[in-house]
Amino acid sequence: MFLTRQFLLIITTSLLKGFLLFSSSSYAQEEDIDQASNEINLETLLTSISNEGPTPCPQSPSIVGYSNITQLVIDLALTQLFNPLPATFTVCPNTIYNITTELEIDNEDYHLPIVVPFDDITINCGVDGNVNNECIFTGGYAHAILGGKNSTLNGFTFKDSIGVSVVTAGPTDFSAQFNNCIWEGNKGYGLLFNQMLFRSILEVVMDTDSLMKLLPTTPDLAGLPPSLGEGMTVSFEACQFLENDVEIALMYNNHSSVVINNSLFEKNSAKVADIIIQNDSQGIISNTCFSEEKNQALGIVYVSSDSTLIQEGVSSFSSATKTSACNDIFKETTTSICLTNSTECMDVKSCEDFISTDITSCKHKTLASDPAPSNVANAHEDPSPEASAPGSSASSIVTKYHTLATFIPLAFACLIL
Repeated sequence: MFLTRQFLLIITTSLLKGFLLFSSSSYAQEEDIDQASNEINLETLLTSISNEGPTPCPQSPSIVGYSNITQLVIDLALTQLFNPLPATFTVCPNTIYNITTELEIDNEDYHLPIVVPFDDITINCGVDGNVNNECIFTGGYAHAILGGKNSTLNGFTFKDSIGVSVVTAGPTDFSAQFNNCIWEGNKGYGLLFNQMLFRSILEVVMDTDSLMKLLPTTPDLAGLPPSLGEGMTVSFEACQFLENDVEIALMYNNHSSVVINNSLFEKNSAKVADIIIQNDSQGIISNTCFSEEKNQALGIVYVSSDSTLIQEGVSSFSSATKTSACNDIFKETTTSICLTNSTECMDVKSCEDFISTDITSCKHKTLASDPAPSNVANAHEDPSPEASAPGSSASSIVTKYHTLATFIPLAFACLIL
């Protein structure tokens, strides 16, 4: 082993301290955090963590995969820490995964979110990564936290998040790809938070002071930490976003890039815009439809004056009268604080329409990769049961989170847990 047990204990201590800092409210007392830290038996925690590998899936025994997302996170971390190589992981199909709002590896009813801070990792729902295989992640503050090069998730359904479903927080040479995925019925702040928050994973796990700098000062866009540089490129191919109701935006991109192709947005509500592209960000949207979107104050897409949106074959449809400042695209004409002070928005508003007018294709947009599962074992044997998370003798160590950025730096600590 490249890491000594003592070094591993030091890392674990830093990880847990970071979790405690960010799982508390911004006004948590440090003595309370220290007390909670002292209650954790690190030796017991370490001995409870092991690389178990995939096992036959409960609902499809011919498929070898993970029915415990917490164990997947543990195995991915332990294998990649000591021998980083491209790898593909299979999540068991026909299963509902209840995502925890706490860092509990000893709770059999809840799972950690998917955490991928390593390079060249692919995670499939079922063998072929098809959304019909029904890997359903439900609840929790986040479903996936990604911070590596070439991360790919295929065929997942993400539901009922109360924070931010997906967090992508790495630098510009990192990327994440979602293929054939569905986001439905999520609440909280948004579905995607795409902003550089760290330069290397060691910043997250070893430096409590740097973690503290990521705390929001207020529970809105004005209180978010600044970007540390150019962020990741996040891509969505043949995805659907259905009936999500969020406080800010479905996708928040700050000094980063987002690519959306062949996708459907339908009956979503976002108070600012469906997609925010700001601070020298780039957005590319193609062959995509926005149908019956509502409640966006600014428009379906907000583009800051220093950002770029490239669109091709994008259309929108609404049977209701639009009340947004712009029907489709709100383009900021000059640098302002419109996102944090709405009174300035009308002075910097320039409205643009989506280029496509093909309403028929918008109404009938479906997932591109929708064939029946190729493996008979992926077929339903029972209505998607709930999966149990792995047990552990370690104590539950965090409280519930209160703000958008609360969970973001925390989740990367899962790279060891």
